Amino acid sequence: MGRRVEKGGYTAELTDDLEVVYRSPQGRRLKKLPDPIVGAAGLVALLGTRTHLRKHREACRSQAGEWASAGVSVPRALADADPLWREALEAESVELADDLGDGGLWARTYTGFDGRTLTQLLPEQLIPYRDRLMRGQHWEPDGCFSTGIPDPSDGALPFPERVIAAHPGFEEPATETLLRLQERTIQWSFVYKSDIDGVLQGLEESAPALLITLLDEMADLALRQSEHPAAAAWFGRARTAERVRARKVDKEWLVGRYLTYAEGGALSATALRAWARELAVKGVATEADLARFRTVVIRRVKASSEVYTQLAVDVRKLAKAAGLEPERELATLLGEMFAVGGVALSDDKFWADCLKGPAVDMLGTYAPEAVRQVLRLRPRRFGDSPWLWRELLERTGALALLAGEVPGLPVGDAAAWLSACVLANSDGNGTWPVMYEIAERIAPRLAADGVPVEFRYRRIGRHAYGKTPLDLIDLLLEHGAPVADPPELLGPSQLYDVQLSRRPKLEHLQADERFARELRARVRADVEMTTRDLASNSWYQPHDTKGWERIP
Repeated sequence: MGRRVEKGGYTAELTDDLEVVYRSPQGRRLKKLPDPIVGAAGLVALLGTRTHLRKHREACRSQAGEWASAGVSVPRALADADPLWREALEAESVELADDLGDGGLWARTYTGFDGRTLTQLLPEQLIPYRDRLMRGQHWEPDGCFSTGIPDPSDGALPFPERVIAAHPGFEEPATETLLRLQERTIQWSFVYKSDIDGVLQGLEESAPALLITLLDEMADLALRQSEHPAAAAWFGRARTAERVRARKVDKEWLVGRYLTYAEGGALSATALRAWARELAVKGVATEADLARFRTVVIRRVKASSEVYTQLAVDVRKLAKAAGLEPERELATLLGEMFAVGGVALSDDKFWADCLKGPAVDMLGTYAPEAVRQVLRLRPRRFGDSPWLWRELLERTGALALLAGEVPGLPVGDAAAWLSACVLANSDGNGTWPVMYEIAERIAPRLAADGVPVEFRYRRIGRHAYGKTPLDLIDLLLEHGAPVADPPELLGPSQLYDVQLSRRPKLEHLQADERFARELRARVRADVEMTTRDLASNSWYQPHDTKGWERIP
């Protein structure tokens, strides 16, 4: 047992096994921290010492295990300097050498609350910055010796020491801010954006360069913790601060940062567009700048399927500033977007801007594989424009490929495509009107291929979007396109789930015996109430002949 912290008769004491024991004025051991002792002098240092020593104990055990497995010997002085190292080395039976090695890692000892010590193994260049951080946590440097243990680092400083090293002349405010951030993040384990923003407040005026570095570090921390909104906000704020201060940064480093956040799903449209504006300076922008920007955009699309509304405008401006052909560069970007997949049609404004120029028409020339990728696009039932989708099919040449107007589509692919699209492009009102136009366009190709088009029939008791599109089937039959055999009683579908509004007479469907037979049987089953699980037909009143010329 060590030195006690006392207030109002209550005490706190750190044991040799790194537990804190609290006692009442009567000497009774308490289960938790008593309120009366809060604020006692030395309590924060005591609790901080326990945290450091526990963390140090785990590090010693882990490292000793690695040395034991590798057959590494270490100086006996390390065990003599630190009881936690001795415990770990003896537990793992690590060989101890009497001589101190030359170079390599240095053993740096720190003395804290109640004379407790710990010895850390550090690269020599790290020691002055670690000393600052340790002093701020009530640990004073107290001795150092070389161990000869190889330094596994590549010479680069780790976080948070690298922040201090990067700002000579601002070591003190950097250390103070880092320690406050360490406390707010609970030893860099959690991200609380409001708390971190509070710590960073005021650095815009007092230490703007330090602020940029800390914003990047906090963004990285948030990204590791999958706190994407916070990561995106701090990353964007760091880039804005760089532009405001006209800070010169290495282009490749900056692109690497953008790529990291694009791939991590934490690159906001605001930050990306601001970068595009920064690059698009006439006489300064280069083809390499456009290539870098395009790479970042593609990585972002691949990670999140997101574009932003003004992307087409920004690509054209950047290409023009770099002395390149804007429409060709936009076509190249679109081709790469389709190649990585996941392209969404949700941003109508972006696609409308793309369609204003010939870039979409040029896809077949500059990105021929994109045409096949366009065939994989499926508008969402809610929110996406079916007419935009139809325009993309037409302008890219995908519709011409489906219709057989240009070669390249294997036999049967058009039928399979139509089947999938009818299923996807339906809602509570039935099949989308655009599908009838497309089906009529490609019907001759379907007839020539001779591969039946499959349809899904709504069944009673099954919940699904869409209706049974008998009118679309009638259209295909009119053009001689083969359609797969219908199921018994057309599913059976509820009659109100049968769609025939566009071709109510169903002349060609009724001329096909397969469909005519099942249609007659389905209507009779409804009238005669012979279909299992059929809903009530109380609406049927045989004495009221209005609307009933005949029963099929």
